[in-house]
Amino acid sequence: MPAPSLQRPAFRLLDRIGPAIRRAPAWQVGLAAWALSTFVASPAFFIWSWKGFTTVGRSADYLRLCRNPLARDLGEPILAYRLTMPVLAWILHLPAWAALTAPYLVHVGFLAVCFAVLRRRLEATAAALTTVVIALSFALFWSNWKPGYTDTTSHLLAASMLLTPAAGWTFAATLLGLINDERMVLALPFVLCWHFSPAATTAWIRQSARWLLAAGLALGAYLVLRHGLRVGWIGPGIPTPAVYQGIDADLKTFRPHLGSWSVWALNVFLSFRWAWWLVIAFAGLLCRQKKWAPAAVFAGFLGFGVLASACVADVSRSIGYMTPAWLLAADGLAKERPDGLCVRLFWLVIALLFTPVFFTFEHFQVNWFRPLPLVLWRCFTGGDLAKFFH
Repeated sequence: MPAPSLQRPAFRLLDRIGPAIRRAPAWQVGLAAWALSTFVASPAFFIWSWKGFTTVGRSADYLRLCRNPLARDLGEPILAYRLTMPVLAWILHLPAWAALTAPYLVHVGFLAVCFAVLRRRLEATAAALTTVVIALSFALFWSNWKPGYTDTTSHLLAASMLLTPAAGWTFAATLLGLINDERMVLALPFVLCWHFSPAATTAWIRQSARWLLAAGLALGAYLVLRHGLRVGWIGPGIPTPAVYQGIDADLKTFRPHLGSWSVWALNVFLSFRWAWWLVIAFAGLLCRQKKWAPAAVFAGFLGFGVLASACVADVSRSIGYMTPAWLLAADGLAKERPDGLCVRLFWLVIALLFTPVFFTFEHFQVNWFRPLPLVLWRCFTGGDLAKFFH
């Protein structure tokens, strides 16, 4: 808990901005959170040349799929399975600039839906601060990094599932989210917990049965579709991507894909940085309240998702797919001490803003995420102020 001398300015500022937040529509809060992440914390995309991001890398593969969702001449063959946004762009006949812009609109939509979901259960200021916390995590950073990343499409669909447990939308959102990226599955347990607090009773099974059936059918439909893409029922077929072969090798040797458990652990922390406090505090609260079933489900699936990230190189990005766990944690903590949560969230946002954003690959190779001022400095002077952090 911050010292009283620190609480007073926090309360004054929160009291000042509270009325404006309560009046603001969700899209404005989402846009403000995205702008704070883009221009203050995470990397800007403004120095990329049009030729650079339309002819090489992830964005070039993304544009090929937007022109032809069954294209196979991809630098990253795994993208042939991730088709939600490319198919939408193909159906709408979007030009390249619009196809590349669309994911950034989804970023704002994702954050706006997070706020709308939280606003139903939390006071507006706490909902907005939690939304900013999400914007200052790798749930957004990675997709905001370069054009062509569509992670927030799955995040948006997962967040929208928190608005309603309706079976029809559960099926559609789950299927579309999985087609966008199979890691959407990591969000589903926390969506279930949001609507139906786990309990070892037949009543809980009856209450959640329709939701479980809809999500299960969506998962089955996705597996059939994925198999069809792989063997050539749909399109020319997809050879097994090298990344899957690497995952098999890592599982057999029980070593993380990054080669070192310490590098993996660092990236786990970097995914949400100081915001890990939210889920840890919530798990502790459930244990103190002796709600053993919800505590076991929450901690168990959170731990499973974290361990599953050891199989990939983009650890922090993968953990971002469990964003509903952070929304669930904020809701649970708000029920205990709503005023105290606002102050804690305020200082959490401050800590996140003042902590450098980066991730690492093997041998602690650091990849810095520079905010816009550093990007512009590097663009106009050729100097890189981030080198002083190396």
